[in-house]
Amino acid sequence: MKPPSTHMHDFAYHTIAFPLPSAGGDGRAMGAHRQAFPTPRGSGKRDPKGGLPSPPATLPGVCDGLRIAARRAPSRMTSEDRRMVREIVQVSTSLCRTVAIALLALSLSAPAAPAAEHDPWGTLTLQLENDRLARTDRHYTHGTRLTWISEKGKFVPDWAGEFLDWLYGFVGGGAKKQIGYTLGQNIYTPEDISRAGLIPDDRPYAGWLYVGVSLHATNTETIGAFDFDVLDTMEVDVGIVGPQSFAEDVQTVVHEVIGVGRPNGWDNQLKNEPGVVLVFERKWRPRSPFRLGALEVDAIPHAGASLGNIWTGVNVGATVRLGQDLSVDFGPPHIRPNLSGLGSFDSPRPFAWYLFAGAEGRLVARNIFLDGNTFADSHSVPKERWVGDFPVGLAVVIDRVRIAFTHAFRTREFRGQSRSDRFGALSVSWKF
Repeated sequence: MKPPSTHMHDFAYHTIAFPLPSAGGDGRAMGAHRQAFPTPRGSGKRDPKGGLPSPPATLPGVCDGLRIAARRAPSRMTSEDRRMVREIVQVSTSLCRTVAIALLALSLSAPAAPAAEHDPWGTLTLQLENDRLARTDRHYTHGTRLTWISEKGKFVPDWAGEFLDWLYGFVGGGAKKQIGYTLGQNIYTPEDISRAGLIPDDRPYAGWLYVGVSLHATNTETIGAFDFDVLDTMEVDVGIVGPQSFAEDVQTVVHEVIGVGRPNGWDNQLKNEPGVVLVFERKWRPRSPFRLGALEVDAIPHAGASLGNIWTGVNVGATVRLGQDLSVDFGPPHIRPNLSGLGSFDSPRPFAWYLFAGAEGRLVARNIFLDGNTFADSHSVPKERWVGDFPVGLAVVIDRVRIAFTHAFRTREFRGQSRSDRFGALSVSWKF
């Protein structure tokens, strides 16, 4: 077994250098984190003249607090669990410092006049997920997804609105409805792509090329003393697994372009099989986030299920966010089965940002990319029933554009897997 990689630590500590407001020990650092935010022009509040909010002066100190927390991982954890916790917190620290610098630059360069009003039709989102972004090259190796989602109440066919009303009795006439269309591809490989022969104890080569349609309904709900914006999503993806997914062609060309090793084992990939997945999910976003000075904090729990010959299972989790104008969206989008927000967003006034950290647990009944073909003999490996995802990242929304970067950690998906996985994700959304 190869020793654990250390390049994540290099990324966390050497990518960005940022002066910290307190350097006299953990106690004084944490005390600085609790100090009151200064005057409005430097507190992260909106400029009354219409400019962008300037970053809170203590944000770098909060970032340093994340690193302090990493040192306090419970001693009863296994060495690998402690390593994963440290990597998650270190990536969060680096992203936190990045947003502090970005906010400072934006606040100094922003125009005073607010953005012009516009009447968009929908949001187009391009998502790229790749293990090379996390300096690995194994298992879930690449995902591409292009999605368009209509604005609320626009371009939703009558049948779609009626179906939502029938399916969700709680949606009612006050729900804001949207429809989305998707084209995507996922690519999976074993860890050692240099070997041409079958690797019995590692996952199969596989690709998934699909199109999809999604329906979304946003409404309000009161649970106890708390009010929530509720997002219900139903998605149907239809496509094909196997050589006709063109995953081999895409990976081979990309590896030649970027100058890395050629994948040699695609002759052992899963056979052609049509696939379908039905996805149902509900998210609860607090209507009144907790205020931390000029910042907002919220937590968005979710629960869902998927059914089909590609994936079948249930999932629960939550995303915690820290930033400004959190009502702009339900979190950044990711490619399923990853923990995902919604491809569309509401335009901020005129700027929003947040750091986020999520956790999701999935009970997996079927995963074709591990279980193998449904109707033909193929390579397969025994899957783990419980799989966890832990994404951390940064999202920035400026007028009609949202950009989000995520570093995701995933627990072992099959028995005998040597180590957990990680990958990076970049999404760019444009409202037009």
